[in-house]
Formats: sequence, structure tokens, C-alpha cells
Amino acid sequence: MNVLMMLIGGAHGKAKVTLSGGAASGTTNDPVGFRFNTDGTIDKRENGSYTQVSTTTDWIIPNTAAATDYEVRVTGLTGDAWDSSPVADGTWTDLSVAREWNIQDTNSTAAGAKSTAWTFEIRKGSGATLDTGSYTADADYEL
Repeated sequence: MNVLMMLIGGAHGKAKVTLSGGAASGTTNDPVGFRFNTDGTIDKRENGSYTQVSTTTDWIIPNTAAATDYEVRVTGLTGDAWDSSPVADGTWTDLSVAREWNIQDTNSTAAGAKSTAWTFEIRKGSGATLDTGSYTADADYEL
């Protein structure tokens, strides 16, 4: 097999779980946060739109290696609590469907701003953590 096939996860290529971290911020009253997709990608949500964080640091590369037996969890939450979370912090949840964590500032004054930081972890099945990444979200809705 040539090097290119190995890099894109050819027949004998090995999948790599990779969490590089990231930041999301928003200035509208829409939720701000991150979504882990079943296709192996990670999106950030800012100002009402989703954009892929990075094609080089999706949660698994190649994306075709994404499987429902991978699990994700949040640990080390600091700052404001989640306004939307699929499970309690520290709880593993499978990636059989997209999972999303958000904060939201619906108060149009400076006093309503929210900010949080945390670590995402990924594992396969009930195995050991394969990778971790630090993420932040800042929501500051002002008219």
C-alpha cells in the first residue's frame, strides 16, 4: 500500500482519534458550543450557524472510521453551566447520533454574558480514553 492510501485510511490504515481543542463565540442570542457528528466531524456553533472546526482535526480520521461504539464525555467544566447538554458532565454518551453542548446568552445586557471551558474525551466502547481536547465557548448577546 502506498503512503497516500495509509494517510487517508486505506485498507490497512489505522484510524486516529484526534481532539485538538477549539473556541466558539457568539454575539447573537443563539446558542454557542460544539457538536460531535456521527460522520467523524466536529462543528462549532456561532451566531446561528454551524461550521466544521477543522478537516485536519475531526474527532476521527479518516471520517469513514466513525462508528457508533465511540463515546464522548465532558469533564473539567469551569465557568457557566450548560444551557443544553445531552448528558450530565462526566457521563459517557455514545456517538450513534450527533451530540451537542451549548451555552446561550438571551440577556441583551453585559450582565448576561456567559463563558465556559471544559475538556472533551473520546473512547471506543468502554475502553481507555483515546484523546482529550480543551474547548471554550463565549456567548455575549448585546443589542
